Amino acid sequence: MNKFVRYISLCIAVSFFLFISWAVYLANMGGNNVLFDIVKIIPYGDKFAHFLLFGLLTAVTLFASKFSYLDIGYYRQRFSVNSSLRFNSNPNMANDLNRKANCKSERFLVNKSIKIRVYYAIFVVSSVVLFEEISQIFITTRTFDMTDLAADALGIALFSTIAIRINKKPCVK
Repeated sequence: MNKFVRYISLCIAVSFFLFISWAVYLANMGGNNVLFDIVKIIPYGDKFAHFLLFGLLTAVTLFASKFSYLDIGYYRQRFSVNSSLRFNSNPNMANDLNRKANCKSERFLVNKSIKIRVYYAIFVVSSVVLFEEISQIFITTRTFDMTDLAADALGIALFSTIAIRINKKPCVK
């Protein structure tokens, strides 16, 4: 990722964060504007707005942070796998209902390493979203809603998956 793209994505991320902060401040103070009116007109507009805003914020923040991440650890998982299934039936039996299939399989154990990768941008945006949604419990002009939190989480998950696939490989460890 060249410096110009990173600079543009950083400017977009900061601007987007300031826009969302302004909208949250306005909602906390009980204010109203044209955007809130548009969201109220659209069916499930509030949920769609949560999905879109925090998903896009996550995507641009990922690009601005150059997809930097932290590998938390490696875990080994053992599981067994059937290599093949063979069904042997007795052709001498006339009745199909009484036929018995003998299943023979070979089993072997597989060791697989699982690493947990935490992207800084996803962690920061998720933390801010969680704090903002929980803070609504204590603000009289707002109401806490689990579906808003679910819409935020779905937006973060979808847009971060898309951004990570677009990037194809992490740049910074």
